[in-house]
Amino acid sequence: MEKVKRLYYNNKKFIHSSFISIICTCIRFTIYFLVLWITTGKYILANFISYIISFTILFYCNQKLFKSKPNTKKEEIKQLLSFVLFRVIGFVIDSMLLAIFIEILYFSNLISRILSSLITFIYNYKVNKIWNLKFRIQNSNI
Repeated sequence: MEKVKRLYYNNKKFIHSSFISIICTCIRFTIYFLVLWITTGKYILANFISYIISFTILFYCNQKLFKSKPNTKKEEIKQLLSFVLFRVIGFVIDSMLLAIFIEILYFSNLISRILSSLITFIYNYKVNKIWNLKFRIQNSNI
């Protein structure tokens, strides 16, 4: 039992980040397939709308998780712009993967969505960790 506690403690941020990401991924999948159904197959539009909504939620959850809530409006805008920049890059990666999986490899939307989500999850986690750590370091020097 002690090993499990130590494993949890050593990976607490990753576990919590994964849990938040799973919730946001469920939201993203639901919105993606709903928009995909409404638009009769426009997967890039569905990806865009689902990305915007789920990562808006993720932004605020990550602030709490990584304790990176800004103190001033200027810091909040800077943090938001950085987050958006990294998310735009993530969106481009995700959309390119979707296009490759659907248009070139002829995978189903479900399989494509799962595969691209897994790959972009790794990118997003690493970026969040670095971005939030940088923000905390900058604010601790004030």
